[in-house]
Amino acid sequence: MLLTSNATKYMDMEGRWVQQLFTPKCNNSQAAIVNCDLPFFKTKVTTDQAIRINKLFSYDDERNLIIPSCTYDKPPGPWEWCHFPSSNSTVKQKLLILGNSYAANQGKVIYDACARNNIDAAVYTKPVCESLVDHKEKWACKGLHKDFSKAVADYKPDILFLLFRHLTWMDTPKTAIPDPLVENAVPILRNLEEHVNLHVFVLNALPRPRNGYQETYHAILRANKSMDQSLLYNTTTHYEAARWRIEQLAKNCQKCSVIDYTPLFTFNGTFNFVDERTKVAYMNDAKHFTPLGLYYLQKLYKDMCDKIDW
Repeated sequence: MLLTSNATKYMDMEGRWVQQLFTPKCNNSQAAIVNCDLPFFKTKVTTDQAIRINKLFSYDDERNLIIPSCTYDKPPGPWEWCHFPSSNSTVKQKLLILGNSYAANQGKVIYDACARNNIDAAVYTKPVCESLVDHKEKWACKGLHKDFSKAVADYKPDILFLLFRHLTWMDTPKTAIPDPLVENAVPILRNLEEHVNLHVFVLNALPRPRNGYQETYHAILRANKSMDQSLLYNTTTHYEAARWRIEQLAKNCQKCSVIDYTPLFTFNGTFNFVDERTKVAYMNDAKHFTPLGLYYLQKLYKDMCDKIDW
């Protein structure tokens, strides 16, 4: 019992240390979070510490999807509705982040980047399920695209972000044209679009790491070997087919734009799952973005939201 208690205390200490490293520090109390620095960048981290940080990022992943500043209709979260605080009682614009675990993982980044005094923002999520797929075989998601559609119809956002890990589209090869997955998704997206005033942003597909990829990566680090990050890819997925499907779908949506994270994390032609300089991962073993990965996404969303004609 004492050993267990000491281990728990040690993990809590480690957790607080990592939280301090990745909590933005602002020189100006009025500065937006996206303009603040991470103490991590001023800290010299050893290889062993980087490995430990990566493991902590993957530990208790679902709890890490809970957004502390969001009020959940079904606490403690992270699923279904959560509402960000609004600083203005006369809200003029509404922003909705819709998706599976990606929306839970990245919702706060979008809120921080797009927050304005006159904006009301919310997140609606379901685990695993995708709003643009009419799941007929995945029993846990069967018919849930209707729940996503109802959420959008009820909220009536001015701006809608669709953040999904495109599981079905990446697991299905492109075998026919017209593509049945695209054909099924077009009316679903049009239904969502009807309830959005200004714009719909659809996240593009990303390369997927192998299951348990960090074990392979950490072994390379410990051996002090050079690393080819393409070896960390899950090569059984149909990444290019999924991206083609999203491009085709966006052509059928007048209010839609595609968000692409790939250029942000691509170096020398290879999508990186880890930062080669610091040895710290952009994605954890659950394939969600870590605090380091989320930090880099903030600027992308800040630039995007600054261009929106609110």
